[in-house]
Amino acid sequence: MNNARLSENRGRNGGRMSTAGPPADRNACGRADVWVPMTLRSLAVLAVLAVVAVVTAACGAQPDPTPQPSESAVPSAVPASAAPSLRPGPEATPTPTPADQAAPLDVRRTFILVPASIAAREPLPWCGHEIVQRLAAGDVYDAGIRACWLEAYRSGRPAEFVSTGWTIEGGITRTFYRALGGPELEVLYDSTNDPLSGRTWDAQRCASTREVLTDPRGTRVFVERACSPIEMPQPDPAVWPTADERLALGSLMAFAITGDASELSEVPFAEEVALGLADEVLVQRTAEELATPASWTLEREAFRGYAGPFSALDTLARWDDLPHETVREIQVSVGEHPHCVARPVPAPAALAGLRRVSLQPVGQTSCLAWWTVDAYFTDDGEIAAVTLDLWEP
Repeated sequence: MNNARLSENRGRNGGRMSTAGPPADRNACGRADVWVPMTLRSLAVLAVLAVVAVVTAACGAQPDPTPQPSESAVPSAVPASAAPSLRPGPEATPTPTPADQAAPLDVRRTFILVPASIAAREPLPWCGHEIVQRLAAGDVYDAGIRACWLEAYRSGRPAEFVSTGWTIEGGITRTFYRALGGPELEVLYDSTNDPLSGRTWDAQRCASTREVLTDPRGTRVFVERACSPIEMPQPDPAVWPTADERLALGSLMAFAITGDASELSEVPFAEEVALGLADEVLVQRTAEELATPASWTLEREAFRGYAGPFSALDTLARWDDLPHETVREIQVSVGEHPHCVARPVPAPAALAGLRRVSLQPVGQTSCLAWWTVDAYFTDDGEIAAVTLDLWEP
């Protein structure tokens, strides 16, 4: 019974009217003239009754409100713990923690510096580059890329994908999974960016795979079985950059992609750096000036059949017109290199005695898509010059 009904009943049964005094007489209008000298208590009772009458009329005009369930109203057949909560508890609206959210993409994970022996590997149908996300609930893998590769592998078709992850200490690791068109697969492991490892490339040939778990989002994760090492030529130190040189070039690429000058903190520019095209030096820039992307622009009307201006920085950032979060491979080498399929172009005469470390695209299907950005290192490890070259149509 609701409170309004209870008040109504109390008004009817608990209130008492005084009937003392002479009987009421009716006047000419038929109205009863009530005896006026009442006690104060009688007047108070009449006021209460008037209020009760108003409330009663209002309640009578509306349906009874639907009773609201309470914890004590849960049927005995249903445990109280199974009853729906009337208000959200902490478990209903969890507060995400930084460890439960994917960290912003580190642009340095979106390119792979590979030696010529890896860049020249036999091309296989491509499933993509995976960047593993590390969350508090566990590592999260790319479901689409892995489904593409597993479908091809189980169907006996060749396919390849690359998985980029990292160690607990923060080193970057990459694994190249290559389905060879049968039960066997080839696995190439790159630890050159893991400072606590031997910084080598390793290769295995494996008889099969087996699924071991699913990640927090349900992606199937596999491991290789019955693997044996296979010979893989390690990058020749004479044509493979040092760890410091790779770090500098990786930082330069990160700056090219993001335009964030803080990325240049790992780039050891000399006080003045020469910028040029092919075998010609065109301008000198200070290290401070090079923190501004526009300072990399070379105002040349034409070069190799292309219209200017030209910029090594723009080439590194937009050479394949892919989104910046797309992972791509960049071949890195030391010394003279072919001009795509033509003879090497010599270094500028003023830079001939410096160590030449080059970045070139991987996967281009035509020399029209070929380019090279060459950095020239001094004996002290500083970058004294950067040049750009293109293939002439």
